Amino acid sequence: MMLSEKILQQLAVLKQKKTAGTLQDFLIAGLNSSKADDFYELQGTAYLRSHKYEKAIQCFNKLSKNFKFWTNDIGEWDNKIEKFKIIGAYYANPFIETYKDYPKKYLRKNNGINKKTFAQEMLRLQKLTVSDSKNSAIYYYQMANAVYQTGEFGNAWHFISYDSKVFKHPEFSYNYNNDYKLAATAKDWYAKARSLNNDQNFKAKCTYMIAKCEQKKILVAYNNLTWTDTDNYEKDMANQFAKFKQMMNDNAYYKELKQYSKTQAYKTAVNECSYLKDFL
Repeated sequence: MMLSEKILQQLAVLKQKKTAGTLQDFLIAGLNSSKADDFYELQGTAYLRSHKYEKAIQCFNKLSKNFKFWTNDIGEWDNKIEKFKIIGAYYANPFIETYKDYPKKYLRKNNGINKKTFAQEMLRLQKLTVSDSKNSAIYYYQMANAVYQTGEFGNAWHFISYDSKVFKHPEFSYNYNNDYKLAATAKDWYAKARSLNNDQNFKAKCTYMIAKCEQKKILVAYNNLTWTDTDNYEKDMANQFAKFKQMMNDNAYYKELKQYSKTQAYKTAVNECSYLKDFL
């Protein structure tokens, strides 16, 4: 069962109850036998998934002072001790602007960005969209960049997921796959940013990222296609690729991007992403 935000809220209330000799006591005892840090880290993560950053911060504030958030450690095999040894880590860097998803742009030095500081910055940006409305386009764009990076294709995927391979199992459905797999919120915020700014270069960047978000949905749809299986493997592969290319060509946002062909953002996107020319 997926521990959703709502279920975790109910468990948090239950966790505070005193035992009274009822059947419910077994559940309360089970909850209290687990580490409080683990529970509140999980609950805070659930709020990150639903973009309720203030509530996420409240949960993370309940963590012990020496709590360490998970990092994407780098290991290598040590022949002397015959086991893997941690030699460093890849640190998340969600508040960046990228044109390509791969290779992911991690940091090798700790920049202090973890789930809690991420939530704090996202909450700050959310508030600025209202208090500094004349610059709200910039804030929506920055938020979109950050939430995009929490997808499986980003460097902060572990801010909302505990397993980078989780969606290799299509039989499971998760309540955060709209962001982790489909970049849905990022797409909405890029569109909002684009609508609030008249600068053509800025609009080009937003349109390109909207197209990339739409591409995630296309990739999922393509992976769900029934494979045509005949005795001719090369022909089957050609047919599948033709389907894929047609689906990508149907991405209307790539067509929209053409109207910004004179901007620097458009030129950078084309130069950075070699495949892009095939769909423009």
